[in-house]
Amino acid sequence: MENLNKITHTKGGYPIKDIRFKKMDNLIVGLVQDPVCGNPNLHDGYISCVWRRNGKVEPRYGKGRDDLEIDIKLTL
Repeated sequence: MENLNKITHTKGGYPIKDIRFKKMDNLIVGLVQDPVCGNPNLHDGYISCVWRRNGKVEPRYGKGRDDLEIDIKLTL
């Protein structure tokens, strides 16, 4: 999980920034520019998001949102 800086976009093409791995929680956290939930006038449309180690979005942050998933294979 050291190469998370290679992940710049979600599978839906939304930009990601400030992504990091929280080892204690075994989760990946970051900000994603989401056109559905983000307000363009507030923080440039970025919202916080949490992914599992396999790249799936935590249900609390986007249940059923496959476009917010990330490709973990980029970190290998």
